[in-house]
Amino acid sequence: MKHLALFITILFASSSFAQDSTQVETPIIVTKLQFGKQLISKNISVEFKDVINDSRCPKNVNCVRAGEAKVLVAIYDGHEFIEEKVIQITPTTYLMNELPVLISDDRIIVKGFNLMPYPIFGEKIKKEDYTLQLVVED
Repeated sequence: MKHLALFITILFASSSFAQDSTQVETPIIVTKLQFGKQLISKNISVEFKDVINDSRCPKNVNCVRAGEAKVLVAIYDGHEFIEEKVIQITPTTYLMNELPVLISDDRIIVKGFNLMPYPIFGEKIKKEDYTLQLVVED
């Protein structure tokens, strides 16, 4: 009888530790691309060519609108030029999950995520100091 009581206790105890069925989103992995450099993956290249404008509201300043940054990138398949794209990055781009798609094919998806550094009032950012953050999905 003691063995039966022990078996039932163990059975109930082990069933109460079932795994949670909560779905967890896969984390976003961000790749950094420095100004003038190329990111190469699956024979697709993305080149960070230019910062067309950066009108994002600087830190420690109250602005009427948040502003945006426009960046020019070139897309290559191997050594073959495909196209140039201007992508717009706003403070809400990644918050709203509306990342601009640079390329999407059966090999790879590349999306713009953010532009760093963020402007600081009174400080000028040299183009070569910019880094474009990208999300690469294989």
